[in-house]
Amino acid sequence: MPKHSPSSRTDVDLKNLQRNRGKRSKGLIFKKHIGRKKSPSLTNQKGVDSNLVRELHLMPPLLFNSPTITQASMVSVVVLTGIFLLWPLARGAEQERLMMMEGEMILAIEDRLARDELVQENLIDVVSEQGIVTLLGEVDNILAKERAAALTGTIKGVRGVINQILVNPSNTHKDQEIEEQVKSALLENPATELYDMNVRVTDGRVTLTGTVQSWQEKQLAFQVAKGVEGIIDIQDKLAVLTVRNRSDNAVKQEILQRLHHDVWINPSSVMITVRDGQVTVSGAVRSVDEKSRIISLSWVHGVTSVNGEHLKVEWSDRKPMRRSGFHIPSDETIQNAIYDALSYDPRITNADITIEVEEGLVTLTGIVDNLQAKTTAEEDTWNTTGVYNVINLLKVRMNPNYSDENIAARVKEVFLHDPLLDHKDIMVRVNNQAISLKGTVKSRSQKSRAELLASRVKGATTVNNRLKYAVEWQDKSDPELRQNIKDQLWWSPFLSDHSISVQVENGVATLMGFVQSWQQRSLAEEHAFVAGARFVHNRLQVDPSSQIPHLTQ
Repeated sequence: MPKHSPSSRTDVDLKNLQRNRGKRSKGLIFKKHIGRKKSPSLTNQKGVDSNLVRELHLMPPLLFNSPTITQASMVSVVVLTGIFLLWPLARGAEQERLMMMEGEMILAIEDRLARDELVQENLIDVVSEQGIVTLLGEVDNILAKERAAALTGTIKGVRGVINQILVNPSNTHKDQEIEEQVKSALLENPATELYDMNVRVTDGRVTLTGTVQSWQEKQLAFQVAKGVEGIIDIQDKLAVLTVRNRSDNAVKQEILQRLHHDVWINPSSVMITVRDGQVTVSGAVRSVDEKSRIISLSWVHGVTSVNGEHLKVEWSDRKPMRRSGFHIPSDETIQNAIYDALSYDPRITNADITIEVEEGLVTLTGIVDNLQAKTTAEEDTWNTTGVYNVINLLKVRMNPNYSDENIAARVKEVFLHDPLLDHKDIMVRVNNQAISLKGTVKSRSQKSRAELLASRVKGATTVNNRLKYAVEWQDKSDPELRQNIKDQLWWSPFLSDHSISVQVENGVATLMGFVQSWQQRSLAEEHAFVAGARFVHNRLQVDPSSQIPHLTQ
C-alpha cells in the first residue's frame, strides 16, 4: 500500500467522522478530504506567496537601474522572475486539476456501489486522498464489506483501498450457533470438507486453526466461512504446508508464466524477485484489482511469503489496461496454461480432466465429483490468454449418490444462512439431481448468487436458473442511458469507451467495437446492464492481437 508522509496528507479524524456520520453529508466529507485550506495571511487571492510577490515587485527596478548589469543578465532576471511568478500558479492549477479528477473518481465509486444490490451503499462513506480510498460506515455482513472494497478496486484511478467499514449484524447470533453453521458450511463444500481445521467463535469473531496444503486452500476456507450470517471477523491461525525443495529461479519462472497466461493481467511492467522462497513483486499496474490478482497468482509451490508493497498502481495514467506486444500463444501453450491453472485451484478435487485445444477452441472432457469443480474448470479456462471459446463436456459423478429430497433440503439450508441472498421468493426443485430455481429476486447479482450457492451443494449435477429479477427501471432518456453506459466503461481499467461504440434505443443498448478477450466482452455487457439497460445486444468483436482502434462515436 503506498505510504504518505504526514506533511503530504490532510489530517482525517476517522473516529469523529464515524461518530458524526448521521450529521454529515457525503458532499461535506468529500470536500474536507480533497481540499487543503491555506492561510489568508500567507497567500493572495491567486494562491501566490504575498511576500514573494512583494520581493519580486521590488527586484526589477533595483537590478535594471544598476550601471553594471548586462543585457544578458537582464534577460536572465526577466526569465527567473517569470518562473518565480508563474510556478506557484501552474502548481496550483495542477493540484486543482488532480483534485477535480479525484472528486470525479469518488463519485464513480459511490455510483458503482449504489448500483450493486449486494452492497448497502447508503451506509458507506467514501473519502480519498491522492487515490488512496478509505471506506467508512457499517454493513450487516462481512461479505458486503469485502465486496465494497473489491468494487472500489475496479475503478480507474484508485491506488489503494483502506477498508474501515464496520460489520454490525442485523440479527443477534449466539457464538455456538455461528460455530455450528461455519462447521456445516465447511463440511458442505466439496472442496473444504476434508480440510484439517478447527473452528472457534468468540463474540462473532471466527478463528480457524489447523493445517492446509496451500495458500489457495486457506483463502477458500476463509471465503466459505464468511458466507455465514453473524460473523464480524475471521482470525487466521491456519498453517500452510510449504514445499521447500524448489530453486528460487524455478519459482520465479512459474510465477512469470502464470502472470503471462492470465487474461486480466498485463505483465509487461511487473518484476518478480525470489529469495529463499520469499517473493517480492514490483513495478506498475493499472488497478488495485489487477494488483490483488498478481499477488494471488504469485503463490506457487515453494513460496513462503509474497510482498506486494513495491507494486504501485499508477495514478496519472488513466488509459485502459492493455497488453503490449501481444502474440497469440500456440495450442500447446494454452493447454499447459489451463492445466496449470486447474492444478492450483482448490475447488477442483478428485478430477480426471482432459483438455483439447484447437486454434483457441478448448474442449473439456472427463469426470469430476461435484458441480462446483465443473463450473470452476470452465471459469479458469476462460481466464487463460488465447482461449477463444470453451466447450464444457465434463460429467459430474458422485459417490455416494444423494437423493433429490436431500439435495433440495440442503440447497434451502444454504440459502437460509447466506447473508447476501434474499431467498424468500425462491422455489427450489430437484429432479434426478438437477436443481431448478424459480421465482423472483431483486437483481442480476442476486440471481447469480443463488446459482453459485446451489452449484456448491454436494450431489447436484446441474443448475437450471430460471429466476427472474424484478428491476424498477429508472426513467432515463436514451441519451442519458448512453452516457451512463459510457461512464461505466470509462471508469473500468480493463476497458475503454474509445474502443466501444454505444447505441441506445428505447432502453436497449447495442455495443459495437473491439476488445481483446471474451472476458472483456462479457464485462462490457455487464457494465451496460449495471448502467440501467433493459437489454444488451453485444456485438463486440474479440481480437486478441488488435490494437483497439479508436471508433467514431
